[in-house]
Amino acid sequence: MRLILTIFLSFLVASANQFTQQNTTISNVTKDSATIQIGSLEVGQSGIVVHNFKNDKSTILTNAIVTSSAQTSSIITFEDSKILEQSAIPTTSLKPSNGDVFILNHLYNTSLLIVPNQEAKIKIKKKYSNNNFIDIDIFASFLKINDTPIPKKEDITNFSKHNNIGTVYIQAENQLHIVDVLSFKVIKSESLKVDCNKTQSPFFTNVQDIRTPFFSWFAKERIDNYDKYYTNLIGINNDRK
Repeated sequence: MRLILTIFLSFLVASANQFTQQNTTISNVTKDSATIQIGSLEVGQSGIVVHNFKNDKSTILTNAIVTSSAQTSSIITFEDSKILEQSAIPTTSLKPSNGDVFILNHLYNTSLLIVPNQEAKIKIKKKYSNNNFIDIDIFASFLKINDTPIPKKEDITNFSKHNNIGTVYIQAENQLHIVDVLSFKVIKSESLKVDCNKTQSPFFTNVQDIRTPFFSWFAKERIDNYDKYYTNLIGINNDRK
């Protein structure tokens, strides 16, 4: 009985900490990868590798993505991404080495929310009240300025890079999918039913008339099927529809 309770409590702790920021050191470093002593992670979770200097200064070396995970450890692969590119942050020629720090789930609490209607928005923001959801109208304005009525993966990742966003919450097909911005992999899905008869394109926003450039005569300006579009965008099999 005590063993069962211990396992259950461990499961609860792991679930609660699944997407909270965690620091750990890296080992077994190669040119492309390293080991961290945190297990049971989702492939696609990401973070940053940081080097600490003796003068209490530190610098970000690179991003890294979890590519495999066992019960007590995981493998991360270094990613040459510019998601952390900021003009105020100095660059360095240092490479990751044993003892450097990996910050798992970096920026995960700052998120973009893509939903079909207000009902879904209210439900998600209530459940994940500790998250900082960037106003979706800002993203819609970004699309409007760039004459992009149908957001592509590149639009989401580029916007996220410049706004320090770590995760995208997408409600589609009665599911909430949490997507890591860096890997663009779904790291969690859960049931979230909403009224599918009330769907706004390209998503729920107060920004209207997002159009293609006037010379793009054959470009589409509307998503025909909201659920199908977003599940395909994030790689969810939609053949059953």
